[in-house]
Amino acid sequence: MKIHLLLLLFSLGKFTLGQNLIANPKFIDRNICKEFNAKCGPEGWFMASNSVPIGKNMAGITVFNSSKKNVRQYLQTELLLPLEKDSVYEINITLLAGDCILSELGVKFYSDVVCLEKQELIEHADIDFSSQISTLSKHQQKKELNLTYQYKAKGGERFILIGSFVSDKNQKRKYLVKEKQYENYLYFIKKVEVNAPYLDILPQSCENVKHHLYDYNYRHTNCMYHPYQKQNNIQTNIFDETANQVKVDSIVLGGVLFGFNSSELKTVAKTILLSYIKGIDKNKLKNIQIYGHTDNVGDVTYNQILSLKRAESVKQFLIDNGFSKTYFEVFGKGKSKPIADNTTEIGREKNRRIEILFVYE
Repeated sequence: MKIHLLLLLFSLGKFTLGQNLIANPKFIDRNICKEFNAKCGPEGWFMASNSVPIGKNMAGITVFNSSKKNVRQYLQTELLLPLEKDSVYEINITLLAGDCILSELGVKFYSDVVCLEKQELIEHADIDFSSQISTLSKHQQKKELNLTYQYKAKGGERFILIGSFVSDKNQKRKYLVKEKQYENYLYFIKKVEVNAPYLDILPQSCENVKHHLYDYNYRHTNCMYHPYQKQNNIQTNIFDETANQVKVDSIVLGGVLFGFNSSELKTVAKTILLSYIKGIDKNKLKNIQIYGHTDNVGDVTYNQILSLKRAESVKQFLIDNGFSKTYFEVFGKGKSKPIADNTTEIGREKNRRIEILFVYE
């Protein structure tokens, strides 16, 4: 009897060891998106491209399009903790295949959030599940498939992307019926786990990251998410002096505000700004600081002028919506204050931004 009890306890221990670093692993909690004030997707999850996860308690991603080359969607979230170098994590994914089984499904980790303007192919997965998926026959599409992998961390991985990282020409596909023209073929993700075996409980900082993820409510607008930062999410490498001295609300907005080489606010940009400024208490404001930034492409002087013009456009919009002209300080920083790597398109996208500080008395 004692032996059986010990075996039972040991068995239970194996299944409860470690903590999952995914905030909403079964897609149960639903997000109310800003754009449509509707349930547009699961909390904590968003696309690398401008699209929204679909389905109840699952998320659908395009892994192949029969008429357009290399169309891909990647499901993305920030991990509750960065991965520790040389630690081994258990990655578990439960999915349903659609009308086509593609063996090339994988996971890729990043140290920063990934933004794509289009639904484009990303290559070279860190984890490849093809050997497990290839065992499915074409008649098993609607059955759940549980994928698992032991991943040794490089260290510092903060974001996980799930999708197909192989080009169309290298994909292996099995159709339930013959291929349909102009069809998006999907996989439906039902559960994701990144289990840290060295953790018995999650630290408080994980709850802060989860709240930060759940507070992000855009599902139809590119490149709005910013990774969790300590100290009220103010990026102190940019606002360090102001943030440490006074109470501020800060907003960091990506390149979605303007067209290429333009300082005219887009319609969607005005909608985004209006949603942000609703909560600002004008009666307690001391001043508003607006900083325009560009990437490193182009002439130094041109970029500085463009960044200033963009900051001025935001200033004028705020004035038109009830803020006094006496509040404002406007700066064009050009390419002098990058927050990401300018050698990559993802980094340049993050550097093309407007930062607004609402400083209170």
